[in-house]
This record gives sequence, structure tokens and C-alpha cells, in this order.
Amino acid sequence: MRGTFLLKLLFVPMLVLGVLSITPSVHALDPVDDDNDSVSTVVEDSSTANSGDNNYDGATDSTQNQVASLPNPNDVSAPNSYVTLQVGDPNSEDSTDQAWKINEFKPINTTSLPNQPEGKVFPLGMFDIELSCQTRYQEESACNRPIYDDCDYENDSDECNDSPIDYEPVPANLALIFNRVMDTNNWTTMKFDPITNSYIDYSSFVTIEASNTEFGYARTVVKWSIFDGGLGDADGIENGYISDPIGPSVPVATATTSATTLATTVAVDGLQHTGSNFAIYSLILGFLMVAVGAVFVRKS
Repeated sequence: MRGTFLLKLLFVPMLVLGVLSITPSVHALDPVDDDNDSVSTVVEDSSTANSGDNNYDGATDSTQNQVASLPNPNDVSAPNSYVTLQVGDPNSEDSTDQAWKINEFKPINTTSLPNQPEGKVFPLGMFDIELSCQTRYQEESACNRPIYDDCDYENDSDECNDSPIDYEPVPANLALIFNRVMDTNNWTTMKFDPITNSYIDYSSFVTIEASNTEFGYARTVVKWSIFDGGLGDADGIENGYISDPIGPSVPVATATTSATTLATTVAVDGLQHTGSNFAIYSLILGFLMVAVGAVFVRKS
């Protein structure tokens, strides 16, 4: 009798713990995106290796709409290693560095696209990048008129007159920051045109720095600039939006060798997804605890 009583007594806390374990955590389902860059706050705050500041600029990525960090499931050599997109310079006092914000940043598995470039594969996948113009007005003290109009800037601000203002477009300067140093000798940077379902070799417009230390530690960084409506903007229209699907490709023959291997010994962070793993383990444990509790009650 005493043993049965103890089993029943234990069942209640076991059942509670089991249900709590089965219930998804708040963070696992957290849809909050504080900076509206399409990457949830909890994902950006989990980015390694600098407690949510993956570009090492002194501010957490989840509070900057010009910086977005996320795990890349398409990375062949290091699945879910973090990658960061930075647009302009979030800490610059120059308004042209604040012109564009990130609307969307997400990895693309190229097998989902209509076709593949002949003889090429994408060991890191591609990245869907969408930017929008941040309206900024700055009064020129001498002329008392705006020298910035959306993502254009005045080109003749040295004279105060009533003539039409000559504006020039402000480019979006982008940096794609990977979390490790890679062998980039065989890389060809490709863009995908969703209108023609074709690929464009964009290599001559990008700079690949295989061991860039600008963002905290040695990493591979791809840099390029793009104008609204210019080459590489998928919609080809100057409309305050830039759509920029892009990614590094390698020849098929080298895809399984040195395409994304480390050029130097760089530690890839190992706790990128402990939160997700913990949720899975908790789920399994929860079911087990509920099942064991039910068996105890049945036997009693």
C-alpha cells in the first residue's frame, strides 16, 4: 500500500514536468522581429560568437535593421553556421550609409529554383536579399532645403537657387559575412534573375576577401554595391526597393573537395543550436515522463 501511495504521489509532479517539457518554449515559437529585417530577435540574439553581435560593431544585430544574422542550413561543410548581412555602416554619421535597410534576408536551397547553372553548384546555397529605402530628410543650413530625398542625394548643393535639384542615387553597399575562413579560389559569384529564370555571373562586381578581420576575427567576406534599378536589382526598376538573390558557386568537380573548406584553422562555434536541440530532448523526456507516470498509476 505504501509503495502504491508513493507511486501515486510521484505521478503528479512527473505529469506536470512531462507536460511542461512537451509544451514548446516561448523562445522556440517567438515570432518577434524587433528590427523588422525578417529574422526573429531570438535567432539573431543566438548568433555566435559574440552574443548576438555577429559583425562586432558594438550593437546586437537584433536591434539594427541594417544587420541580419541567421544560420545557413545550406552550408555543405558546416550546416547551420551563422552568416551575416550588413548594409552600409550602421555606426556611420554619413546619411548615405543609413540609406538602405534590410526587408528580408534568407537562405535559398538552389534545388528549389527552376534550373541550375551548367557545371556549377552552390555549396553555401544562395541568399534572398531584399532592401528598402529609409526616407531621410536633412536640411542644408545655407539653402534650407533637403539635400537627401529618399535614397537620392543632391549633387549641386553648393549653390542656393530655385533651379531644379539634381539628385543622384545612393548605392547600397553590402557585405555578406561568413563565420569562417574558406578557400575561395574557385568561387564564382552568381545572381539569379527570377524574371528570366537565369543566372548572371556577377563576379566582376564583387570583392571576395577570404581572410577579412574587419568583423571581429578572420572570416570570408563578400562585398558589393548595387543601385536601385541597376544591374543586379531583380526588378530593374528605380522604385525604392532592391531585390538581390546572390550566392557563390563552384565547379561541380571541386564541390566536394576544397570549395568551402577552411583555409586556416578557425573554430566554428559549436553551440549555435543548443536551444533547438534542448527543445527536442525536452520533448522526448516529456513523453517518457508522462508514459512512465501512466504506467505507475495503471499498476497501482
